[in-house]
Amino acid sequence: MMDKTNDFSLANLPPEGHPKVGEFFYSLWQASLTERRRLELEERWMENHRLFRGDHHRLNRRIANKNKKKTTINLLFANIIRTVANITARNPVAEVISTDGMEDGTDILVSQKIKNWWNDSEQSISLAKSALANEIYGITTEKSVYDQKQKRTDTIVLDTFSAFPAPGYFEEWNDCPYFCHAYPMNNALVAQMFGLTDKDLVEGDDVYNLLGEDREDNRPIPAGTYVGSQNYPGNYTPVQHPKYGTTQVGGEGRALVVEIWVRDYATEQVETQAEAQPVINPDTGLPAIDPMTGMPIMEPVVEVTEQSKYPGNIRVVTLTNGGKLVLDDKGNPNVNPALPREIAAKTYLYDHFPFYKANSYEDTTSVWGFASAEQVGDINLEIDEIVTRITNYIRRVTNPPLIIPKDTGISKEMITNQAGLILRPVSTVAAQGIRYLQVPNLPSNFFEALETLVKFFDRVSAIEDADRGDVPNRVVSGAAIAALQERGAVLIRSKIRAIDYLVRQRGRCAISFLQNFGIFPELITVQGETKQIIGVDLAGREFNYLVESGSTVSKTSLQVQEQAVKLYEMGAIDREALLENLNFPSWKQVIERVGEGQLGQAISILVQAGLPQDMAQMLYQQLSLPQGGPGNKTQDAAAQQQQPQEANEAGYMNAPGSQGPQMMPKTMQGQVQ
Repeated sequence: MMDKTNDFSLANLPPEGHPKVGEFFYSLWQASLTERRRLELEERWMENHRLFRGDHHRLNRRIANKNKKKTTINLLFANIIRTVANITARNPVAEVISTDGMEDGTDILVSQKIKNWWNDSEQSISLAKSALANEIYGITTEKSVYDQKQKRTDTIVLDTFSAFPAPGYFEEWNDCPYFCHAYPMNNALVAQMFGLTDKDLVEGDDVYNLLGEDREDNRPIPAGTYVGSQNYPGNYTPVQHPKYGTTQVGGEGRALVVEIWVRDYATEQVETQAEAQPVINPDTGLPAIDPMTGMPIMEPVVEVTEQSKYPGNIRVVTLTNGGKLVLDDKGNPNVNPALPREIAAKTYLYDHFPFYKANSYEDTTSVWGFASAEQVGDINLEIDEIVTRITNYIRRVTNPPLIIPKDTGISKEMITNQAGLILRPVSTVAAQGIRYLQVPNLPSNFFEALETLVKFFDRVSAIEDADRGDVPNRVVSGAAIAALQERGAVLIRSKIRAIDYLVRQRGRCAISFLQNFGIFPELITVQGETKQIIGVDLAGREFNYLVESGSTVSKTSLQVQEQAVKLYEMGAIDREALLENLNFPSWKQVIERVGEGQLGQAISILVQAGLPQDMAQMLYQQLSLPQGGPGNKTQDAAAQQQQPQEANEAGYMNAPGSQGPQMMPKTMQGQVQ
């Protein structure tokens, strides 16, 4: 039989256990690395990071005399930090909806579950980190994983240098035929995690340069170190790079682990037990009858069907040692193997890679997009140059050159900066030649040029005055300020859409993990009612995660308060919503007090209409019980269940957690009498 190992391709992948698995899949990663270097992405990302960190003059490479007085005005840094803070200022407003037509309230429970997960796992922090990477490099990639220890979904923000998609243009990473995630790992930990034997030696690799760890060089020199200090030499020795394949921890090596997610359409045959069929008598052509029971003789039927070998046609191969050592080769790990295929197929991650991306600015010819540093970096450098010249001019004006003719008899060694310096020229005529050099005035258009460049920077970066907190004159209303901020949000709409997409993907992956691995019951409280939810019981249900567009963007509280007042005057919202939006101090207690007063007035009207006093007292007691309102204090539920309710002397039952009967207020009692 002819060897077809050289015929392996994305359409004909080597099967598990084949000796060519490591070599072939490592070649896929090398193809992605080659494509990335062909596009010079690593150089672009390094330059973007250098500008962001303020190393505009490469001072940390080698300090030359001409760079000692360079000044950096890092407007790019300010713009990136402002943008990230703006688009990740609030928690997203999102909800889970059922798309299978079943309206039993389960989507509300899942919505609350995802909301609790978002807060408990601090997703807002990692979202801000992802947005920062997006603004620096022009792209961010996230990976959703299930934490078996915490029993919850976790979101990993991949370093840009660690993502290796298949060559080509794809709208989403899920459209790629394969996607590689490369990361460094301690050799001993690799052997421990994957259960390697002593003969499987894990080798170190040059992960420092390959994964862009040399970006630690991109930082400005601390102030004053360009002339030498007690901490830094005058030439400022750069960071010492670790040796090839080693780390600082115990001298152990670091291996390059490559995780490759690939579409594998291999199939397999499975046997299933079908409904038993009667045995046919060959002589009569009728079902054979058991003479002992008089019943037809039944025989089991085994059906052989063909299905995809890997759930969702997703296969994961993990390599190290340059592909010479295969650490793992398995099917989609994000699908519970105990679930039937037809049930698991309805979960989101069944046929989706757990990777997704967002771009700061889209490029219709590249999946990588681009960052703002590529558009305004040169302008920022020109601003640095002008400010440097201005500061150098001021320094020259305050300390101008001193002209001392040679015939004065004063040598250079005699001149110091000490106070009370006395110089003795040889004659009065010679002394008249000692003078300061007249420094020309700074051109008047210097500051105009600087202002023009700053305006160009803002215009290209789409920065409005309201974005910086500057409010134009005579603009005082919240609505007007909000209108200015809304215009600024329109200019960065692409960034807002990117954040919304990341939030949607996180929610969809969290729901999928809940349906696959949520085997433990959880208590979810929604609208004061506590219900139990088990994730795997929801497998087979179809949900979607919807995010309100722009809900994470900062919003002025003054605008919300003005809207709340107008809506309350129109009768569109109640008193509770008004006070909550106004953030009125102790607004929950205010709601309760107002409610108690209204209850007393209502009981008084009933008594005047003929309701007996005893029944009025009992009715007031019942209506005064905790109803889960905003002003109720938290009570110990266990103590309430264990403490029996005892009747008081008047025959009324004490309210749970109270020391006595709920009596009507004295003011209301007077009205009743």
